[in-house]
Amino acid sequence: MTLAQTDDQPWRLHAACLFVDDPEIFFPYGKGHQLRRNSLQARLVCQQCPVQVECLDEALDIDTSRDWGVWAGTLPEERVKMRRNRRDARSRQARREAR
Repeated sequence: MTLAQTDDQPWRLHAACLFVDDPEIFFPYGKGHQLRRNSLQARLVCQQCPVQVECLDEALDIDTSRDWGVWAGTLPEERVKMRRNRRDARSRQARREAR
């Protein structure tokens, strides 16, 4: 991430990932168990991040066709489930309000 990428989201200046020597840890490879194992180092960085909530909010708003890597300690497959749950919750809320 460069400083230019933080202009519209100043919270990024406080992201723990900015201070990691090897940013490649946020782009693990593999599938299933291997992917989870390879993402562990990035997830540990995210657990200590002061802007993890803001990062997850942004990650959940990303177009799923561009969704890759570890964001806020989550993998793309986990964010797919989170998006679905969020969409379902919004749909239930809208139905309640329409009654």
